[in-house]
Amino acid sequence: MKYLNSKVESILKEHLEGGSKIFDALDMMIRSDIDILKAFTHFVDDNLVGFGTNRQCGVVLSGNFGMALINTQLSWLTKTFNDIIIVSGGIRNGVEPEIYRNNGMQMSNNYVFLDDSFYSGKTRDNISKAIGKAYGTIGHSINQTFVIYDGSKKSKNVASMFKYYNK
Repeated sequence: MKYLNSKVESILKEHLEGGSKIFDALDMMIRSDIDILKAFTHFVDDNLVGFGTNRQCGVVLSGNFGMALINTQLSWLTKTFNDIIIVSGGIRNGVEPEIYRNNGMQMSNNYVFLDDSFYSGKTRDNISKAIGKAYGTIGHSINQTFVIYDGSKKSKNVASMFKYYNK
């Protein structure tokens, strides 16, 4: 997606110092752009393999990005996933995850994590541990992560629309 690439490249040029300022700027840009959010849902649909047909897995969303998806893509989320877990934000900054879940939905054995950006995996890993604490670790885990921007050098089980470091 040329549009996404040009927006990301613009932010990278603005924030040469790197670090969390880039991720904050990227996160703000991503969650406020409906075209990028829609493109992300298509990206997830195209790459959601290994979980069987639709509604065979749950989804984990976090922070402001999760709320942006809930506010703009709720019908897609409920059509695609059989369970939605929302987790509080600020986890990469050390905030302990708080888990919110609609108990009327079916608990899944496999979850995918949707986020705006990925760097070290700290957010995903802390959320996965919190889910394990809350619901038991057996069978309830995040098996795949989908992100818009991937700034990691090495990322296992992460599918990204834009990857800073190419292989």
